[in-house]
Amino acid sequence: MGWEFNPETQRRERFLIAQPEDLDRECLQAKERRLLEIVQAELRTGRRCHIYAVYTQKRDVTRRLESILAREGIRVAVLTSDVPTEKREAWFETKLQQGIQVTICHPKIIETGLDLLSQGWALPLHQMQTNLAATTVRLPQQSQKTPSIR
Repeated sequence: MGWEFNPETQRRERFLIAQPEDLDRECLQAKERRLLEIVQAELRTGRRCHIYAVYTQKRDVTRRLESILAREGIRVAVLTSDVPTEKREAWFETKLQQGIQVTICHPKIIETGLDLLSQGWALPLHQMQTNLAATTVRLPQQSQKTPSIR
């Protein structure tokens, strides 16, 4: 969409520039393929993963990632804001007991200070999209062997 001044109405009005086609939902994008490779490598070493995704409204990336990982036989769960803050640590504990290998959520959901390491969620923490607020997500120092999606 674009904006243009209309002299008749004396207002700026929106107009359609282009209507792009939706991407094929079955096609993995390069960033998704790379994330899948990283997660699979971590799981081969026996490490669980947690993925941050900031696009959770109009284009819910968390559910897309859940579907992609599940298709590869990875046990994955998405933490949403529907889980009350005071129950989120218990949510992680339950998922750990259920054998979930990968968790996904928006970084703001756990910015309150959940201790994922004590819950058995080893590094790495991956960011699928960059969070603009540096105070929300500060990833622990990662080794050179642990790549991250940014």
